[in-house]
Amino acid sequence: MINKYKKQAIKGLLTILAITWMASTITLADDYMYVKATHLNVRAEGTVKSKIIATVDSWYKVTILESLTNWWKKVLLENWQIWYVNGWYLVASEPAYEKVTSARYTIKSGTAFMRGFDLIQKVAVLNQGDILEVTSEKVYLNRWIQVRVVDAKHPRYNWRTWYVAKRLLSELSWYEYIAPIVEVPVVEMPVIETPVEDTPVITEDVPADILPDFNSAPEEVVVPQVEESDTGSWVEDASIEDEFAKLFEWL
Repeated sequence: MINKYKKQAIKGLLTILAITWMASTITLADDYMYVKATHLNVRAEGTVKSKIIATVDSWYKVTILESLTNWWKKVLLENWQIWYVNGWYLVASEPAYEKVTSARYTIKSGTAFMRGFDLIQKVAVLNQGDILEVTSEKVYLNRWIQVRVVDAKHPRYNWRTWYVAKRLLSELSWYEYIAPIVEVPVVEMPVIETPVEDTPVITEDVPADILPDFNSAPEEVVVPQVEESDTGSWVEDASIEDEFAKLFEWL
């Protein structure tokens, strides 16, 4: 148990010493330099054959920790990682780079080649009138502008990000650019006519005895007459009682 606590204490002490050394190194290292290339590879070792860890853009600031032979320098990046870069592409003072003067440009005349990130390889050809949108305010090497193709004659180039020479462009104000209106063809739906069946007409004559005669007077209903007795109640004809009286007399 005691050995376990000792190991944790030693590990914590070494961590504090490492942080203190890094902080003192950063504080004393007042040697900042800036990348002058459009893109610069960051490598694991100070040789061109070592593994590429990352790529930094133009005017990226690095802190010089150690200068090696053959122009290689051990640097501290802005993300606190320590790697190596070629010092030939670094400058001591922060350059006053040129900034773009518009958010959108158009191809001035004829055609213009679009370049890849190495500014050497030609990746596309744009035509006069194609619309470009700026993606970085810096004019790289005072010549190249990073743009995104917005509206090109060849739609396959749209929304690609490349570099183009500034001299081949002309500024385009936001109110001058009107997005093209895509006309959607109107498809006429076919009219389906539903056949209407004719209602059969009865042409046969209906017998006259079936139809009621509304013009004739209704038949009279005969109601049997009922005589009123002396007692005030209603009785029927007394002939039946007379027959019974005669029968009893015969017996």
